[in-house]
Amino acid sequence: MNQETKKQVIINEIEWWKESHLLPEQYCDYLLALYTEGNTGSQETVSSKPSKKRFQGWLFSIILLFLPVMLLVIYFTELSFVLQMLLYSLFILVCLGAALFYIEKKFFMHGLLSMAALCLLLMSYEAVSFYFPQNFLILIALLVIHCVLWVIAGFRLKIVYFKMAGFIGLGLIIAFNLFRING
Repeated sequence: MNQETKKQVIINEIEWWKESHLLPEQYCDYLLALYTEGNTGSQETVSSKPSKKRFQGWLFSIILLFLPVMLLVIYFTELSFVLQMLLYSLFILVCLGAALFYIEKKFFMHGLLSMAALCLLLMSYEAVSFYFPQNFLILIALLVIHCVLWVIAGFRLKIVYFKMAGFIGLGLIIAFNLFRING
C-alpha cells in the first residue's frame, strides 16, 4: 500500500468519525487539515451535509409547532367528527414514530410522548362527547383509564411525571366525585 492510499484511508476514517460524532468536530477538522495539508476539498463535502443534530432539532420543532396548529384547526373550524379523529390519530402516530426516532435522546422522547398522551386524551374525550353526550359516568371511566395508563407508562418507561400525572389525576377524580356526591 503506497503512501497516498494510506493517507486517503486515514482521511476517510476521520470523515467517518466526524459524521458519527465519535470525536468532537474541532478535533476532526484539525486532523483533516493536518492530513490533507490544508486542502479542504474533502472537508467541505462533509461539513456541507446537514448535521444529524440540526435535522433532529428541525423535526422536533415542526412537530412541536404542529400541535397548536392542529388544536386550532380542530377547535375553531367546523370539521366533521371523522376528520377530527383522523387528525388526532395522525398526530399521535407522528409523535410516537418520532419518539421511536428520538429514542436515544431522552428529552425529545419525553416531549413527544407527552404530546401523544395529551392528544390521545383529547381524542378520546371528543369521541366520548360525540357518542355519549350526556353520560357522565363514561367520561369519568375514560379519565380513570387514562390516569391508569399514565401510571403504567410511567412505571414501564421509568418516567416520573407520567406517574405523578396519573396519581394526581386519580386523586382529583376521586376528590371531585366525593365533592359532587356530598355537595
